[in-house]
Amino acid sequence: MRGAFISFIVVAGCTSHEGVERIRIADPNELGVVALEAEQFESDAGRVVEIRGVTDGEAVVATIRLRTGHVADPLLGSTDLGSELVFSAEGHDERMVTRELDWFRIDRLDNARLQQLVELAPAVALLQRHHIIPTSTAPRSNEVGLYYDLCPVGFLNVSPVAQQCCYDQAPSSPQYGTPHRTVFVNGRQISTRYGNSYYTGCKDYDGVSPCDGAACYYGPNGYSRAILLPIPSGYDARIVGVDDVNQGCASSFYATGTAPPPRFPNNTGNFPTGLGCPGGNAGGCPGCWDY
Repeated sequence: MRGAFISFIVVAGCTSHEGVERIRIADPNELGVVALEAEQFESDAGRVVEIRGVTDGEAVVATIRLRTGHVADPLLGSTDLGSELVFSAEGHDERMVTRELDWFRIDRLDNARLQQLVELAPAVALLQRHHIIPTSTAPRSNEVGLYYDLCPVGFLNVSPVAQQCCYDQAPSSPQYGTPHRTVFVNGRQISTRYGNSYYTGCKDYDGVSPCDGAACYYGPNGYSRAILLPIPSGYDARIVGVDDVNQGCASSFYATGTAPPPRFPNNTGNFPTGLGCPGGNAGGCPGCWDY
């Protein structure tokens, strides 16, 4: 089972709202959502985007909340500047944090019903407008499964050790390059990083456009800032390779003492830490892409 259980964080001191956007969901789904409402506002803690799944009776049964700004979380290390994503449905919350401030790629969710909702075309379009990019689990035609293997040392930093490190990549194409990523355990968190499909560093989200310092999506090592998923207390994590056309590397949680032996070895890379990208934004943001 993959997921983390938390309480909602109450954001106080709202200073401005940008109105509520509402879109209709015509496709049947197991949560019974018939509309999505999206609201943006500024708070003392930063920018908040909240997307709510509403039933025919106007009950809120799913919530996606993105908060960008000051996030006090030890997973972010010495900085409190970052983003927090919380996906909630049926009493189950999945929380992720990252130093990224603009674009947010997310793996498939543990809650299958919520995953089904975020894959619906209107939901995908709404999430993408807010720079949240969900991973689809729907079969795709004319595509082979993700290739997964041990992590190449050139894609990892010299520290810390990437525990149980799994590397996967999708088939190459002229339009999208070669999407790839690393998934590993780092202490009490799962760390997922997305690599530039064109294998170059310090680029914007599209992988080719120039960028300015901290505004770069891909850092000097050609990877995004890590998305960090806390490992729940009382559980151990295992990274696995899944023979599925859309998944590749994945994580599973086991009650402490019940996990099978690790499938992937620990690995240390050779890329220096503490580096940034050229430009004046945040002085190049040295160390922002460390993990």
